[in-house]
Amino acid sequence: MKQIMGRTWLPWLIIAWTFGVTVTRAIRLPNDFAEAHWLLDYRFGFMKRGLIGSLCSVAGSVFGFTMSPGIILVLSVITFGALYAALLALLFRMLRRHPADGGARLMALVFASSPFLVMNAHLFGYFDALLYAFCIASVALVLSGRPFVAALVSAVALLSHESYLLIGLPLVCLAAFLQCSAEDGRDKWARHMVALCIPVGVFLLIVVVQSLVVDKVLLREQLAEYLGSFDFIPTRSRSVAKWHTIGFFEYLRGQRGNLSKRILEPTFLASLGPSLLVLLYFIHSSFRLRPFAWLSVVLLAVVGCPLAMHAIAWDTARISSYLLGGAFIAAWIFTETRKPQGAGDLFPLIALPVIVLNVFMRIPLMDKEVERFSDWQRLWLYSPAFLLVLFTVMKKSESSARPDSPMP
Repeated sequence: MKQIMGRTWLPWLIIAWTFGVTVTRAIRLPNDFAEAHWLLDYRFGFMKRGLIGSLCSVAGSVFGFTMSPGIILVLSVITFGALYAALLALLFRMLRRHPADGGARLMALVFASSPFLVMNAHLFGYFDALLYAFCIASVALVLSGRPFVAALVSAVALLSHESYLLIGLPLVCLAAFLQCSAEDGRDKWARHMVALCIPVGVFLLIVVVQSLVVDKVLLREQLAEYLGSFDFIPTRSRSVAKWHTIGFFEYLRGQRGNLSKRILEPTFLASLGPSLLVLLYFIHSSFRLRPFAWLSVVLLAVVGCPLAMHAIAWDTARISSYLLGGAFIAAWIFTETRKPQGAGDLFPLIALPVIVLNVFMRIPLMDKEVERFSDWQRLWLYSPAFLLVLFTVMKKSESSARPDSPMP
């Protein structure tokens, strides 16, 4: 097994396979609610989440097509595929940059089997994949010294879905902060801060226009009639029209009382908490962050930002999974801006049970759906991952047992 697993390309192939297996546990065709988002546009005036539908409408006018379930499926496949290609690319980049102590490989398997991938596969057709793709692009632009372009990408993301303010923008800020800290010169800070103000201004514009300028009653009726003209979303036309014409402060008044209950929901703490702890432990140990030191607090605040959405939205399972995506992207940001020093000898003891838990656990999905595959099917499908875990742990144990092995 050592000779087979020792080939450099095989662990990468196993991680990619694990990604694919985890995705197939919950992937589905776009539902009515997801399809309706691709149809919203600015034909009745400015509204939140109308940019993507407007672009699709313009493209349809130019190329002579109308939106249909088939076209929405193709667009969903493109955005979903782009996100998962980007996530795999980030994983492989981190594997190359981290020391060969096996820690990064175990972290990759934790993430590749995590509830984050299950939930995002379940959300196929929604804009979540698009928002994370925008986030990764914005962070990459910041790290390459183009914060103004990154801010424009973030502005487009906010016009696509306003939840990017808490999902993606904090990670862009973290990248800018760590990038500036690694460089000298006040002009670097000024450039990054000015560029990051653009997305915040766009979000405030959305809130103000939606609350003070738009005639909500008229827009709601127009949207309901327009969406009702598409025969493939008959059950969601009125509900989507209603939810998209309710302002931010109205949502806050109606939902804020549920914030603590949703954050402390035992089911989601049990299903998502272990993977989150592994990712946070990996970052702290690899970059020698002292728990609750100032940089650790910044990291926790950035990763935890999506929890604030519990105060205005009720899709608890979906929102809770955002923390895992944020922690993974934060690990990549630290890898690009700091020198990794190894995850330490304790990391396998923490990562191994979480990998097993991720494989056999059933996480709560939306719309009362359930995951695929029995326990025996999962055992076979994840067997390459288990073999890679076994090889990684054995290799690390042998390395630690050598008298001349360097201290971790």
